Amino acid sequence: MTSRPHEKSTQMFSGLAKSFQVDVDSFDNDKWSAAITMAKALDNLVDDDHIYESGQYGDRVINGETIPYLTKEQSDFVRSTYGKLSERSKEQWQNSATQLGAFAIKRLEAENIYDYMDVIREESLLLSSTLSVESDVQREDQLQRESFNLWLVKAVRTMYVLDTCSDFVKDHNEGNMIVPITPQAIRELARSAIVETVDLTRGTPLSVYPVLMRRSATKTLEKASEAGFWSNQFVWRRHS
Repeated sequence: MTSRPHEKSTQMFSGLAKSFQVDVDSFDNDKWSAAITMAKALDNLVDDDHIYESGQYGDRVINGETIPYLTKEQSDFVRSTYGKLSERSKEQWQNSATQLGAFAIKRLEAENIYDYMDVIREESLLLSSTLSVESDVQREDQLQRESFNLWLVKAVRTMYVLDTCSDFVKDHNEGNMIVPITPQAIRELARSAIVETVDLTRGTPLSVYPVLMRRSATKTLEKASEAGFWSNQFVWRRHS
């Protein structure tokens, strides 16, 4: 493989970890790249194709098979990286793959905004555990790695909440949720976004902000340029 999949995202996580004084090595970058590659493939299967047996597809990759949304080269890369993980990280990856489909069903079944946001926050733990750096082996930067992993939990949870706010109308229009769009729901979305953002800000070192701002600006521009973005965000279609 000439370059890692999702190189920009990998570089972002590398920069974030270095801001916490983590001595980032090649395997850390491989792990982020493989985790993002696998997560995006499973997300597409669950969210776009409505295939909720996500764990079975994760097992297929680990067993040497290819699945939709992954090339053979990408599948080989994910499997090779998985084989080098600590036992704890392997369990985290397996749990994330298995639970992804279950959380999609929980989101579909949530009847009010409070239950829906609880599911979102709990689901965020799947990704933060998968993206955490290895911290089982004693290293000189052990404390820095643990600090980064703790911060990552808050960062990913905030990202999930903000993405939910951004995509709320779109998900409603596409039938991916049954929670009605009401003033109460909008207030709870705003409250959740503020609470999570403030909590993350309080625990974020100043050195992290340049990395976050560069990537946030890029992702915002990419999302805003997608076809139908503006109409999906601001045109509310009632479900019959």
